[in-house]
Amino acid sequence: MVIFVGALLGSLAILHGYTALPLLLAALLLGVVTLLSFRLIRSEAGWTAPL
Repeated sequence: MVIFVGALLGSLAILHGYTALPLLLAALLLGVVTLLSFRLIRSEAGWTAPL
């Protein structure tokens, strides 16, 4: 869901002519995904547990 929202905002920003905003959104999304994956790895539940 977060990736979909980021992609939607990035495409809207490209359509409006902003070039730095999609890069910023991509960096923020990458940080969020990395943080979530590290938290999932460190938890005892593992990858198969539902979020």
